[in-house]
Amino acid sequence: MKHYRHVIKPGIFILMILLAAPWVYSQSVAIAAGHSGTVSVMAFDSARNYILSAGADGFLGIWSIRNNSAIDRFQVSPYGIRSLSLRPGKSQAAIVESDGVGVYRISAWDYVAKQNLFTLRFRDPITFINYSAAGNFLIVSRSGRTGVVFIHPETGEILNSPPDMTGTVSFAATGRSERTVMTYTASGQINYWELDSGREVQNAMTIPNLGSPILFGNNRYLCGIDPDGLVVLDAVTGKEIARDRDVNRGKLFTVSSSDLLEFMYLGTLNNSAARGTINLTHYIITTQGKLEKQNKTTASSMPIISSGVTAQGGAVALGTVDGGVWLFGEHDLEPRVLNRVKVTQVSATAVSGDTLGIITEDKFLSFLPLDYQSIRDRATITLENSRGYTQIYGDSGILPGTPGRFLLWQTENTRSYPEIIIGAGTEDRKDMILGRLNLRHPLRNASLLGSQALFLDSVGNITVMSTETGSSKFTYTATDPLDIAFLDNENVIIGQTNIAQNAPFLTVNITTEETVPFNYPSTVGAKLYRGPEGAVYGGVVEGSSDSAISALLLLDIDNPSSSTRLVEYRGEDTGFIIAQSGESVASTIGGNGSTLHSNRGFIPFERAPSLPINLLGCEDYFIVLGRDGTISWHDPATGFLLARMRFLETEWILETQNRSRTIRGPLQKKN
Repeated sequence: MKHYRHVIKPGIFILMILLAAPWVYSQSVAIAAGHSGTVSVMAFDSARNYILSAGADGFLGIWSIRNNSAIDRFQVSPYGIRSLSLRPGKSQAAIVESDGVGVYRISAWDYVAKQNLFTLRFRDPITFINYSAAGNFLIVSRSGRTGVVFIHPETGEILNSPPDMTGTVSFAATGRSERTVMTYTASGQINYWELDSGREVQNAMTIPNLGSPILFGNNRYLCGIDPDGLVVLDAVTGKEIARDRDVNRGKLFTVSSSDLLEFMYLGTLNNSAARGTINLTHYIITTQGKLEKQNKTTASSMPIISSGVTAQGGAVALGTVDGGVWLFGEHDLEPRVLNRVKVTQVSATAVSGDTLGIITEDKFLSFLPLDYQSIRDRATITLENSRGYTQIYGDSGILPGTPGRFLLWQTENTRSYPEIIIGAGTEDRKDMILGRLNLRHPLRNASLLGSQALFLDSVGNITVMSTETGSSKFTYTATDPLDIAFLDNENVIIGQTNIAQNAPFLTVNITTEETVPFNYPSTVGAKLYRGPEGAVYGGVVEGSSDSAISALLLLDIDNPSSSTRLVEYRGEDTGFIIAQSGESVASTIGGNGSTLHSNRGFIPFERAPSLPINLLGCEDYFIVLGRDGTISWHDPATGFLLARMRFLETEWILETQNRSRTIRGPLQKKN
């Protein structure tokens, strides 16, 4: 049995620690598609007449009020976005990202230049974020932590903040001069702090647990919502000024300037099975301190509305659960939808031979030339019904220049058996269903090597089948396996969690069933990848959750302790992707995009408009599938972007390097 330890020159790998670093996206023709999921937060950029939106898909969307349409989008996070704040006077935004479990990050972006300024990770959930009045620093508060953190808006440097703050801050704001900062805590405490000295200069007790707090009237009034309705308070003394008991939930917004004695209330979002309803009320405080309703408007013509709403200058922007944005102008009788381009979302890709296989989110399948230069202008690309398959794997053992060989499968149920496609993209194509697979549980993973297919189901059952006869050759049950791959035609390797921290992988001979632990000092064997020439790579996690290190290894099967450590990331990453092209290895470790690990060191790929959900290697290219469905070809030696392909509703578009050539053609779906 021969195991490849090095496919490239010894010593070319350099051990590196990957940290979150700023990056700039490459420029391309914008595809104004909005969001692929719920819009969670929004903000107005009045200087550019834009609305910015962000959501569960991790994208930042830019919408033109003047053009009544989306104009661009790009991905700023692999996680959902929970908060969004714009820096006054700049084209910069701060966002709060979280996976909802244990990852809490703040990042800042120049959204015109599409440039990341910094990314910071926190241990606790972030409950509030806002820029100071002049934009000279960010104000951040965290759940379970007292006080606030001040952050430099461009470098991410932690700045000095008042040291004696107590309580969990749920709202904070500075005056225009930024000499003082006002904080409001969930316990109902109002405090004013002098920023130069950090000392407290004023405090008062008021109503606790205000929802949607805002300051207005030149910071004279604090307004919020509690169980007894909408309440207006003196922002210095905490004294109750006025109340509307008919209000029980919703969001509050200043109109256009906090100087005005006017604010808006966006009432309960009543979502029916298919439509959404809003109640919009304008309030003013008279000079005598009386709360008056100026007008009330009800609109119910939108789709189901999300929590992503914002208002400015009398206009209200409303996000929807289907990724759209509606605008309710100050003088509009009904809200209007902002236009966006419909796209065909590619969700899975694979390479084999000279063929690139794709599956779309709506379960269509197509095979394209692997070399983007072979795609002809105005050629029709046909998408055939995938027959329910959502996943595709390509046999890397097929020689370049020959038709591809692919395995189709799905993870949703046990009704559809996997299928082999031989001669993909040719008139001699043959399809064979592997109907003898014991499919009692949904599949989690599948791969091909030569005349064998490897399957892992959701309860740990492993099966190797002959693709020539369709019969089972080997079955094995593993305990909580994380990943699996072929080592060669006789052995498979399994990634696992190892409490003893000494065997993250296990090799199994499919003929003798002999098992051999892969002894290496790691807790988790998270990822496995077999390269085209037989080199096997593994992703491991070491240490506890607070001090975890994820690493990419070139595995030495015969002598595990001699495995080559290629790259490290300070943090836990169990889902990164690995690929090899010629003498270059790339991965997505760290979650901030694809990176190249070669004899030139660590090189980030030139960024596409979104983060990768798949990374493939072939003889001449790395191919990246982005979260937005974009397919991009990259130089394996430099990571430079060579071409980018996108699929609209009825058209495909291919841009080559530096946009020197753009071709397109019809996209046809065939059932």
